[in-house]
Amino acid sequence: MPRKSARLGHRLPSAVSLLVPMLSSMTLTALHRVLGMPPGPLTDAMLDEAVGAGAAETDNLD
Repeated sequence: MPRKSARLGHRLPSAVSLLVPMLSSMTLTALHRVLGMPPGPLTDAMLDEAVGAGAAETDNLD
């Protein structure tokens, strides 16, 4: 099921979930900082948490 963007309310392409394994090599991202998490893999749970918390898009978080 496609996710909704927290700020824009539009549906993100399902391809986003396919990118998560590729992006998981990033150790510290803007998403980690917004969620107050230490460096580590990027996970679907983090994306769900950010959307659920209503995280707003910024220049480095979209």
